Amino acid sequence: MFSIEYYTYNNRYPILDFLKSIPKKDAAKILKEIELLEEFGLSLGMPHIKKIAGTKDLWELRIKQSTYNYRVFYYAWSCYYSVKCFSKEVSKDS
Repeated sequence: MFSIEYYTYNNRYPILDFLKSIPKKDAAKILKEIELLEEFGLSLGMPHIKKIAGTKDLWELRIKQSTYNYRVFYYAWSCYYSVKCFSKEVSKDS
């Protein structure tokens, strides 16, 4: 089991604000994927996680839900992760 440490800014957790701003079903899916990351760490593998090219410790948790691709960026240090989240709309041409 790995530990998750959420990114804070001005004593707030931006990921929580983000999760409150999206549909509940999407937020639940993101939280489930974070739980998988906590359980399996870097061994979770593709398609769930991907290392960001050209970085030492930056990874992304990749979540597809409805017409959105969500990305949770995190730094991996030994046995814990610090996370930040955003979404991008999937092109209708895809």
